[in-house]
Amino acid sequence: MAIGLFNDFSPRLTDLKKFYFLEYFYILIEGVSNHKEKHKVFEHYKSEKESKNLGESRYKKIHFTVSAPSEKQLSRYKYTFNQVLEECLQLDLIELNNSELTLKEKGENILKLYQQKEIESCNLLIFKWIEEKTFGFNHIIKSLYAKSKSGLVVFPIYSPLKLHFTKQEIIEKNRLVDYLNKLKSRIESDISNSIGKKFNLVNYNLQLLNNLKNEGLVDFDYNIIDSNRYNYLIKFIRDFWHSILLKDFYDLKIKSLSYLDLWVYRAKQLGLVNVAEYYMGISGKIVYPISILRPGGEKKDFDIYYEYEDGNNMYVHNPKWQNFQESFIQMLFECYLEIKQSSRTNFVNLLDIRDLVCLRAKISFKKFEDFLNQSYQTNLEGNLRLDISLESDRVPEEQKATYLKREPINIGGKQRNIIAIEIKK
Repeated sequence: MAIGLFNDFSPRLTDLKKFYFLEYFYILIEGVSNHKEKHKVFEHYKSEKESKNLGESRYKKIHFTVSAPSEKQLSRYKYTFNQVLEECLQLDLIELNNSELTLKEKGENILKLYQQKEIESCNLLIFKWIEEKTFGFNHIIKSLYAKSKSGLVVFPIYSPLKLHFTKQEIIEKNRLVDYLNKLKSRIESDISNSIGKKFNLVNYNLQLLNNLKNEGLVDFDYNIIDSNRYNYLIKFIRDFWHSILLKDFYDLKIKSLSYLDLWVYRAKQLGLVNVAEYYMGISGKIVYPISILRPGGEKKDFDIYYEYEDGNNMYVHNPKWQNFQESFIQMLFECYLEIKQSSRTNFVNLLDIRDLVCLRAKISFKKFEDFLNQSYQTNLEGNLRLDISLESDRVPEEQKATYLKREPINIGGKQRNIIAIEIKK
């Protein structure tokens, strides 16, 4: 039970420190259990960070090959380490006395679970301790549902090239206004399609043009003044629209999209929300809850994560296979057919299927993987009305990208990324 009067409590959204992975808590706590000196704890943290391929951003590395980090990398490591250390101190997991680090009772409890590989239990404890100090997750879930019944919100990101404007056209042919008008229209349609409400962004677009002039990026005829600042100008436009969406449309009371990412990507690891950087028909981020705030006791297919003093509970959707099997298989097939319509082959992108199914079923990515494993095994046993074929096109290790921006799907111990489904004859 949370302490304090919830109705009089404002969410403390700036209390989160700047790191994404909950695993950072656990490897730092493990380091403190073995060492008292801060520099030795850092060495443990650095070693574990590299072995687990944890990136500096919200993405994991595909593989880690640098044996000796550069000074710049070490500087980033130390910054993140200090952020994790500070939040561990805030949550009373550790204490610092006379330059020595030691575990407190909470930290010892986490360490025991971590060593037993009870990661979900670790995550649940971290969630509760963050929530009792901040009520931030409550605010995020409540804000998402405030705009649409499904809780879905979108943050479109359309570069000029995405909308078929080259850099040369925008600079030399003065097509910046054309790009901004098309960008405005695309954002309007994406928002309308996602939350079911129409918006007119003309006044915001005019405000953006004035801001570009005031910033010295364009002249009075909206010509770009300095082509060397083109990348900054595009970033300025993107940041403007994200700020408008955060403050005026979704009322999330968070100062930037990057800070919202801290909350939603931690919430994703906890099973409270889903976040997708890619989604059919939308260039940009989508966020939606797979949890609800409701009064009362137990609810079918939901687990209680937190009880608030206003009478509401945080419930997370966690259906069991035996109850959800038919619904999952039907949605899997329907989403496959939907994506296949725009494909030239029977095999389609499995990650796109996952995004569609998870949104419609309101289940986590992990739950999708679990259910697909169950479905595939049932298929191999000949007990499914569908034939499911799963293959690997290009596994992440074969790609050139440094970071894994879409979580892989492991089926039968192997990564799979394309799928074909047919009705048995």
